[in-house]
Amino acid sequence: MNLPRWTSLYLCLALVAWGATVRAQDAPEKSPFEIAAAMEKVVVDLIEQNEGSVVSIARVRTDERPSALADRFDQEPGFFPRGGFQNVVEPTSPQFVPQEYATGVVLDAKGLILTTYHAIGAREKCKYFVWSNQRPFAAEVIAADPWLDLAVLKIDAPNLTPIKLGDAKTLRKGQFVIALGNPFGIARDGRPSAAWGLVSNLDRKAPAIDNPQDPIARPTLHHYGNLIETDARLEQGTSGGPLLNLQGEMIGLTTSLAAPGESGRSAGLAIPVDQALKDALEKLTQGREAEYGFLGLAPEVLSVEERQRGKHGARVSRVVPGTPAAELNLVETSYTSDSSDVITHVDGEAVRDADHLILLLSRVAAGREVRLTVERATRGDDKSPRITQKRVKLSKKYLGDVVRPIYTTVSDPPWRGLTIDYATATPNFQERLSYLDPDGCLAVVEVARPSPAWDAGLRGGMFISHVGDERVTTPEQFRQLTSNRKDAVKLRTTQSINGSSMVSVAP
Repeated sequence: MNLPRWTSLYLCLALVAWGATVRAQDAPEKSPFEIAAAMEKVVVDLIEQNEGSVVSIARVRTDERPSALADRFDQEPGFFPRGGFQNVVEPTSPQFVPQEYATGVVLDAKGLILTTYHAIGAREKCKYFVWSNQRPFAAEVIAADPWLDLAVLKIDAPNLTPIKLGDAKTLRKGQFVIALGNPFGIARDGRPSAAWGLVSNLDRKAPAIDNPQDPIARPTLHHYGNLIETDARLEQGTSGGPLLNLQGEMIGLTTSLAAPGESGRSAGLAIPVDQALKDALEKLTQGREAEYGFLGLAPEVLSVEERQRGKHGARVSRVVPGTPAAELNLVETSYTSDSSDVITHVDGEAVRDADHLILLLSRVAAGREVRLTVERATRGDDKSPRITQKRVKLSKKYLGDVVRPIYTTVSDPPWRGLTIDYATATPNFQERLSYLDPDGCLAVVEVARPSPAWDAGLRGGMFISHVGDERVTTPEQFRQLTSNRKDAVKLRTTQSINGSSMVSVAP
C-alpha cells in the first residue's frame, strides 16, 4: 500500500511514540491517533509561532525601462508605474506576480531581513519588494557577503517579529526539521508555505558552479563542505527561508535545491546557523563587510595509505611568505626533506582533509587567534611523530575573485585620504610578495587626490609596516595609532624591491 508522504511519516511517528508510551509503566496508555494528534499540534503550533518572522521577496528588473519614468523610479523606493515596465502591475499590488522571487527571515523589529545573496541577483539592476503577512514594503540592500552567500535588506515596517536563532552545531542526522518559504512565488503575499522532513546529512558541499574559465572554482565557504542536507521539499523560491528545529529555532537558512535535474527531486541544502554566520550577521546588519580568516598555506591531502590507516589532517604543501603561516616555522612537503608537517586539529576540532582545513580557517573572523595542532613526522622513522600546539592570529581572506562582489553601505572613513587593509586581502598580494615586510605589514588600497596622504607620496599598491616605531599588521592597530593624532605622522612604507622608506603625512 502506497501512502502519501505526510501520512506515512505521521504514522511512523505515531507508532514510535505509541511504543514509547506503552513501555512507560507510570504513564497512561494512549492510542496511536492521540499521539499523532499531539505530534500534529507540535508542528502546527511551531509553524504558527514562526511564520510571522518569514517574508516573501520579489525582485524586479530595472535595466530595461522607459526613460521618462527612470528618475522617479530611482528616487522613490515605493513607486512603480501602473501598467508598469514590461506590462506588469505594481509590485505592491496583490495581483502582482513576480518572475523572480525568494524568501527572507526577520532579524530584528527595526526591519532587517536576511536572505541569500544569490537570491537578490544583480543589486544595481533590481528593485526589491518584501511582503510580510500580506503587507507590501519596498526594500533596500544594506550589505551582501559572497563568501557565506548572505544578504541583509532593510524595510520600513512596524510590528515585526524576529526569528529565533538556534545552533546548528547541536544538529544530528535524523532530527525533524520544518522549512518555511515561498516556493515558485506561491507565498508571494508573505504568508509562507511549510514543508517538513529530516536532517539527511551534515557537512555537505555545495554543487559545483558552471565556470569554463575555472572548472574547479569554489566561490563560497559552502563549496568546502558545511551545508545541512534535508529531505524537506525546498523548491525554487525557498532560498533564504528558515529551517527550524522542533524547538522553533532557526538552525539553517535554506538554499533551495542541491542540484536541478529531471531524474528525481534533488536534496535540499541549508546554510548552518553557526558561529561563522552569527559573526557575519554582526557586521552585515551594520552595513559593514564581514571579514574572514586567512592563514597563508596550501594544504594537500594525505596519501591513500595514510587515510586507509585512519590518519586524518592536511599536509603543509606550501607556506606563503608574509602571512601568519610564515610565522609558525612549518615544514613544507619536499622531495629533498625527510620531514613534513601535518595539521591535525584547529581549535581542538579534528581536520578531515585539505578542504576541511580551509573550511575551518576560512569561517573564523579575520584577526582572531586559532590554535593549531601540528604533527611532524620524519620519513622512514618508526618513532611516534612529534606533536606541537601553535597559536596564530589570522589575517584576512581576499574575496575579489568570487562570483559576486562584496557590497556594503558603511565603511571606515579614510585617514587623511588613506584607505588601508590587510596585506593579504588585496588583489596584487601574491604578485608583490617581494615588496612585503616579512614580519607583517598593511596594504595601501586607495589614496584620495588631493589629500595629505597623496601629497606625502603614498599610492595604491604600497605597503605600510610601521606607524612611527610601532609595527602595524591590522587595520585596527593602524587606527589606534593614528586616530587621535593632530601632528604629522611618520609611516614606513615598502613600494619596490629597493627597500623601505619613511614618509611624513601632514594633518
